[in-house]
Amino acid sequence: MHTYNYQCKVGHKHVTQRGAKNCHHCKGKALWALADYNRYQTTRYTIPENIHPWIKFLFVEAKKQRCSFESLAKRSGVTVGTIRNWRDRALPNIANYEACLNSLGYKIKFVPIHTLIAPYKKGL
Repeated sequence: MHTYNYQCKVGHKHVTQRGAKNCHHCKGKALWALADYNRYQTTRYTIPENIHPWIKFLFVEAKKQRCSFESLAKRSGVTVGTIRNWRDRALPNIANYEACLNSLGYKIKFVPIHTLIAPYKKGL
């Protein structure tokens, strides 16, 4: 008999036999398949080619971490609509952008320009 991974509404993960519909550990609350839950959490958005490189970096990194717009919004405190608008309608303000970067494990760092240009001048 096959076993399936399920999660109850309380959040406990269970391995059950086929046909099991209730969580015995959580007082009979209904289970749903983890595969369905994970499918809901996947990142199904496309990243446009002609967007600002900073925004592109944010979306590419979120996609690498399998972070949907909804979970990025919840973790950063920025609304989902605001994040969606960054794809084609608006540029983010620095506070919202930084909050999203921080939630992905990055921070903005300021670097003097001459430190970036110096390696190129050596070749001239």
